[in-house]
Amino acid sequence: LRTHLAYGNDLGDISYAIGLERRETDGPEGRNAAETMHNIHAGVQWNPVNDLSLNLHFFHLDGSRELAKAQEPAAERMINRKEEFDPYRASLVTFQGKYTPSAKASTELSISYADRDPTYNRFEPSEMSVTTNDQEMTLNLIQSVNLSGNNTLRIGGLYNHWLAPNGKRFYVGSKNELSTYSAVIVDEHRLGNLTLDGGVRLRRTHIGALGRFVTDGRPLRGLPTIEDEWEPVLYQATIGGAYQLSNLVSLHLNICGRFDQRLHLKFYPLHVTLPTCSHT
Repeated sequence: LRTHLAYGNDLGDISYAIGLERRETDGPEGRNAAETMHNIHAGVQWNPVNDLSLNLHFFHLDGSRELAKAQEPAAERMINRKEEFDPYRASLVTFQGKYTPSAKASTELSISYADRDPTYNRFEPSEMSVTTNDQEMTLNLIQSVNLSGNNTLRIGGLYNHWLAPNGKRFYVGSKNELSTYSAVIVDEHRLGNLTLDGGVRLRRTHIGALGRFVTDGRPLRGLPTIEDEWEPVLYQATIGGAYQLSNLVSLHLNICGRFDQRLHLKFYPLHVTLPTCSHT
């Protein structure tokens, strides 16, 4: 059963929308897969001047979810395991601002904050209850410049901070904290129906804390807790193109290579997409 109520309106240069939703299911019979979720979402957009757009969005989820039991050929202990998330709560706030002073340049800023607070409960074969709260904050800035009528250059930077004071999933019981820094430069050139693009991204993560791997509530022996360490710099290069066959069909080819400062190289497979929408 799904119930959804939404309303929106505009007041001059301000527009807003709000929605309420409830979803529930009993799941497959005998599988321990029931789920009930409520959410509220709201958004406000403000255009104080023609070249500036500001958007603020809020989303909150509250409910419970049973985890479906495994089926054969899974091990018997997994088939008989009964577990759930109750309550499961999560909130997300995002802000987006776009400034377009001219037809040749634009600046986009986005900020997001997420707070997740699920409680994991296990009843069989043994009882266990763990709350694993975590927070995540992301800041992203992109500057776009039209170098010519057919060429667009984009330069961006990203910062992400993730903190789980009591760990998550297989790291429950140990503090997890990661800070990621990233910079990217991408160029796009249009030649009639053909669009070519290429880019380079650098990323590095600082490990504030990363606890020991845990199985069945017990940390594995001999594994140290990582604290105050930098991961190797990760470099990623992409090149690709899109060809517009018609208003309804376009072809896309992309290849990506990734390596770190130790020169460990990895290529990703070529992707072909057909068809797609007329806007790339």
